[in-house]
Amino acid sequence: MVKASHQEPTIQDVLDTVHSLNQDILDAMTTFATKVEGDIGELKQDVSGLKQDVNGLKQDVSGLKHDVAYLKNNMVTKDYLDTSIFKVKGEMGMWLRKEDDKVNELTGLLANKAVISRVDSKKIVAMGPFAKKA
Repeated sequence: MVKASHQEPTIQDVLDTVHSLNQDILDAMTTFATKVEGDIGELKQDVSGLKQDVNGLKQDVSGLKHDVAYLKNNMVTKDYLDTSIFKVKGEMGMWLRKEDDKVNELTGLLANKAVISRVDSKKIVAMGPFAKKA
């Protein structure tokens, strides 16, 4: 007959096995904690970079707000521009009328003194910006 050699573990064997398992668990936890710690460090750097980017954007937006406010305060309106253009057109019309009157008077004087003919005088007056029928 063959005797089975099945031996019960001793308390020391159980303690050694538990100690070995505890050490494996501690090693795994240490490795995990080290990795997590590194990941947290990377996240902190990323967040710090994002904070700097956001602060830069805040400054840019603040500058843009200032620029827009300046433009709003100094920008001419369409009504103001239309009024100004209308006034300038009126003034230019008056200046042209005065100059046209001078040319008409001058051509009349030259024609009266026989420096130019009446026909030439009429042609010159007919060319002006405010042409007259002679």
